[in-house]
Parts: sequence; structure tokens; C-alpha cells
Amino acid sequence: MLEMIGKVLPIIILFSIGVWFKYSNFILDQSMRDIKKIVINVALPCVLCNTFLDMNIKPEHGMLAILTLILLFLFMACSKLLNSIPILHYKYNVYVSTGYGFGLMGMTLFIMMFGEENLEMFSVMGLAHEFFIWIVYYIMFRIEMKNEKIDVYMFINVFKSPIILGILIGLLANFTGVYTYLNANPIGQGIFNTMDYLSNISAPFILISLGYGTEINKNYLGKSFKLILLRAITIISVGIAVKVLLIDNLMPYSLLLDVSYIAFLAMPPMLVLPLLISQIEGEKEHEEIVSSAMGICSILNIIIFILIAFTMPL
Repeated sequence: MLEMIGKVLPIIILFSIGVWFKYSNFILDQSMRDIKKIVINVALPCVLCNTFLDMNIKPEHGMLAILTLILLFLFMACSKLLNSIPILHYKYNVYVSTGYGFGLMGMTLFIMMFGEENLEMFSVMGLAHEFFIWIVYYIMFRIEMKNEKIDVYMFINVFKSPIILGILIGLLANFTGVYTYLNANPIGQGIFNTMDYLSNISAPFILISLGYGTEINKNYLGKSFKLILLRAITIISVGIAVKVLLIDNLMPYSLLLDVSYIAFLAMPPMLVLPLLISQIEGEKEHEEIVSSAMGICSILNIIIFILIAFTMPL
């Protein structure tokens, strides 16, 4: 119990520091955006690259990636179906209910609560998620909300994502044996040590930035909670069905898989969604509604991760 409290306290303290930075004007908005840019484009890709560098790749990892893609497509289908009900309809329901804040929040909380050594299953699910986001989610958003046409550059952008690149480099170095070769000489060890140092800055800075960026507009609480309710219905119904009908029958049982799956479902929506909405003219109110929903989900996400860690310790 005391050991778990020791893991929980840094999360609460770092998140609170971010809130204090925001309301005391200790750090300017632009400075926090620059810090977040460093973490997303440098530190997090190093974390994921390290995870896949020495992972013992197994057939069940490929199966889990496929099942995660199926899960995400079912989320999208279910949310579209629920969105057709007039009382639940909202133009951004599908995008709130489908995507996850894997890189910004999920990875950070998972590492702090369960350790980087247990990232195996969670990272595989994250890999499938990132491909889904870039190939389906973003393209669908740009077509439906911005009336853009599909072109080849939309798919090329998949490989411009730092997170995707970090994963692919890690997998390539693992499969080709480059990692083993580099790890056996001082230059390679220096490279990997540098990646370790960069990886270590991701968790504290992400939590501080999340606390800094959490905004809940009381004027839109009703509409925000409606978004959260539809997301919860989608995730719980589809999540349980996929676990019972597919994962439990196609994957060997492990506590790590169960923890990773629940943690994956507990992540908040895509934290960059308000930014995407802000790029559309005349959508300021919708941006505020979705931002408030993100803020509430982020706080709930931290609470759920803490509960998972206490009830399902690895």
C-alpha cells in the first residue's frame, strides 16, 4: 500500500504544479507549448523506441495489434450509430468517442504506475492506435469537417509522426539485429544512454503540461458531460464485448494484458482534438465544449489509473 502511494503522489503533485503554473502565470502559454513539443517530438518517441528495441516479439503481439484495430473500428461504428439518435447527436461525438490520448497521457501514466518494463502489451496497442489515428481518424476528420479531398500526402503523413517513427525504428533495429550490434560497443551504448536520458523527461513534463492545459468551462458542463456519457457507453459496451468474445478466446491470458487493456480503455479522448476544431472557422463554442470534456476526462483518467494500480498491481 505504501509503495503504491509513493507512485501515486508524484502524479498528483506534478499535475498540481502544472495547474499552479497556469494560474500563477509562472510559465507563459507559448513556453508550455514549446515544452510539450519537445516531449511529443523527442522524448516520447525515445520511450517507444526503447520499448521495441529489446522486446521479444511474439505472434500474440501481432494478434493484439489486429484486435486493437478491430476495437477502434467498432468504437467508430458504435459512436456513429449512437450519434444517429437525435437526443444524443452532436457533430463531434464520433471523434470524442473514438480516439485516445495515448502519447500525451496514456504512456505517461502507465509508465509511472506500472513501470517502463511492463509497457510491452500497452505499446503494441498504442502502435495499432497510432496507425488508426493517422490513416482513418485524421483523414476522416479532414474530409467530413474541413471538406478536403483524399490525396496521397494524407497517407504519407503517417510516417511523419514522431511516435510512429520511434516505434518503427525500434522494431527495425530489433528485427535486423542492429540493436544487439550497437549495444555491444561504446558508441552504441552512448546513443542508447542519450535516449534513456531523453525518455526520463517525458513523464514529469507531460503531467505538468496536462495540469497546465486542463480547462473546464462551467458554461458548457451539461454539453461536455453529454459527450462524456456517449463516449462511456461506447467504450464500456464495445470494450467488454471485444474482451469477452475476441481477446479472451484468441490471446493467452496474462495479468499484464488485462491491466494494459483496461488502462487503454481508461485513457481520455484525443487531446489534440480541440486544436483540430480550432482550425475550422466559426467553431469556437464547439472547441470550448470539447476542451471542457477533455479536462474532465483527464482528471477522471488519472483517478481510474490510480484505482487500477491499487486493485491490479503488477
